[in-house]
Amino acid sequence: MTYAEMLARVKSNVGGRDDKDDEIKISLNDAVMRIASLHRWDVNESTEELTLVTDQIEYDLPTGTTAVTSLYLERDDGYFTMLECISMFRFDRVFKAAGYNLLIDVGGITGDHGDGKPNTSLNVREGEPEVYAHFGNQVLMYPKPNASQNGLKFSVRVHTRPTAMSDDSDVNPLGEHFDQMVIAFATADTCAMLTLWDDAKGWEGRAYMYLREVKEQERARPDWTPRTRAAGRSMIP
Repeated sequence: MTYAEMLARVKSNVGGRDDKDDEIKISLNDAVMRIASLHRWDVNESTEELTLVTDQIEYDLPTGTTAVTSLYLERDDGYFTMLECISMFRFDRVFKAAGYNLLIDVGGITGDHGDGKPNTSLNVREGEPEVYAHFGNQVLMYPKPNASQNGLKFSVRVHTRPTAMSDDSDVNPLGEHFDQMVIAFATADTCAMLTLWDDAKGWEGRAYMYLREVKEQERARPDWTPRTRAAGRSMIP
């Protein structure tokens, strides 16, 4: 459905109120973002193909990246290596304990990793990356690649936030099979705004019913896709 069509459905659900269009539009976008945060849906997932650069440990991800589910490095011999994911704070602690030089100064980062910027040092161990950490719209890899790894490709599987609807002709960014769920959550929100508490509770329950149904449909699909382009067969999610 389009933004305008979903707006009309929510208006109908709350008695045809014509004075709450702006609020309902906000509720529809809030519903989209809420649904996206409740589960890592396939529709919000994509694979980014990036390239290692000599002496570079930081690599940009798409704006709005919320999670990295896997990172595979394609080696010179054609095989894939899955890198281990560790936290930003483990970068600091693990490598200090192992006797390596400080990789990252995490003193300026907030607890939720949402603010601040890590300070990275170039005086670190070099070689083929083995681990990575996700921070905001970046992945940081260690060891630091040198000239031998320059140009190697790696694949990052990411989840991103959906784009908010703004024009009446915009369609639901989650896909049409989420339309009823978006409408139900937006109707619940609008009912709560109008202090129609029983109606809000009922629509909230319906929204979670749709949520369970879509989750079941997604679980029925295969999670792994074979990739055989290179000499080594690898199963990349």
